[in-house]
Amino acid sequence: MAHVKEDAGLRRQEDTIYLGPGPGFGSGRHPTTRGCLGLMESFFEGGRPARVLDAGCGSGILSIAASLLGARTVLGVEVEKTAAATARRNVGWNNVQDVVTIFRGDLQDVLGSYDLILANLDPGAAAIFGVTLGKRLVSGGHLILSGLAGFETDHALKRLVQDRGLNLLEHLRKGGWSTLLLNRPKLKNETGSTDA
Repeated sequence: MAHVKEDAGLRRQEDTIYLGPGPGFGSGRHPTTRGCLGLMESFFEGGRPARVLDAGCGSGILSIAASLLGARTVLGVEVEKTAAATARRNVGWNNVQDVVTIFRGDLQDVLGSYDLILANLDPGAAAIFGVTLGKRLVSGGHLILSGLAGFETDHALKRLVQDRGLNLLEHLRKGGWSTLLLNRPKLKNETGSTDA
């Protein structure tokens, strides 16, 4: 797993993500962030997704990690103005601005379909937005959803698997938090754009 440093003035190392001070969740220490990073590393071993959406990107850590793992384009979306500014600064410090774009706005304003969607959200938002985000997946696309705890996990699984028809591929539990890897089944005569 990539190392995370919080001092952007350090000498650069290839497997390190640099984060500066500022608002925006995602230091790499929380179990939900670690769960997302772990599932991302495993996922990227199987191919490079062309289009990645980081929903509620916070500090930008997952967007940066996706670009370093080989994503072609990454869109990080953050509603909080100061967090979005922090994420943009972190993207610059990690020299991934050619791949990662940070958009300040609401998730409902995001258009398009994505090969991989990353969402490390607070428990209430994760259960609600997980369903909305599932609709943004290409055929065969994947969703890594974290920030779920207790009954929110069961609620999200019911809505995503039973109601939306996504497949649960992996369920990580760390420190009372759940991180899910789901995919939208490929339908006949449909293709996704992942290089798997």
